[in-house]
Amino acid sequence: RLGRQIMIYAIALIAAVACIAGPAYFWYVWYQAKTELEEQTVQYQSQIDNVETLMIYAIIMTVVCVIVLLLIIFLRSRIGLMVTLFKEAGFMVMRMIIILFTPIVLALFLMAWAALWSFVSGFIYTHGAATDFPIARTFSETNDNVDFTKEVTFVYFKDNDYILYVWLYHLFGLYWGTEFLLACHEMAIAGAFVQFYWTRDKRKVHFPVLRGIWWVFRYHLGTVAFGSCIIAIIQLIRTILRTSRTRLRTVRVSL
Repeated sequence: RLGRQIMIYAIALIAAVACIAGPAYFWYVWYQAKTELEEQTVQYQSQIDNVETLMIYAIIMTVVCVIVLLLIIFLRSRIGLMVTLFKEAGFMVMRMIIILFTPIVLALFLMAWAALWSFVSGFIYTHGAATDFPIARTFSETNDNVDFTKEVTFVYFKDNDYILYVWLYHLFGLYWGTEFLLACHEMAIAGAFVQFYWTRDKRKVHFPVLRGIWWVFRYHLGTVAFGSCIIAIIQLIRTILRTSRTRLRTVRVSL
């Protein structure tokens, strides 16, 4: 308990020092810029604007730090509550130490999903009908100084008319799969914490993370899939609108 109190007081002290040093530094920079500006015989509008901007930043920083200092002062009596929260959090993490490795597992699943999506994208990108593209090229022989024309045929893959819809469907799959994995991770973590919250004797909780994962696949998989589908649809619409706006700006600039 003493160690937790020392850590909390150290954090509060560091925050208080930062709240004092931050505004002091901003006001010092503003004073230096203002002094240099006053010493110049010719003052440009950009320099005046920079000094005014620094003053605005200094005022905002001062107001924010004063509010934080007041919160630290008035909430110093809540140190006991913070110690209890640290104690419960430490006990909870120690009871489900596996929760610290769930972000790594999630990252591995996301990388595997991205690799699979990229692999399929390669097939879609190279999909199309092989089309001949003949070009008449002129060759010359250096020794005889004779020029002759020969037709060279290149082959390229012409995209089908429906390829745009395939890309949209594929992009929607990327969004949906990514959001589904993220939602499963969040739901499993929520299930693990819920077990601790609703259990009076915390020592009776065993394997909360694994049980939370089981709950996701047993009871909440449809909810996760439906919610991630809604988010994926919104992201796809935003992507289409963003792409359309970029192309309209390009056309406007060219005109």
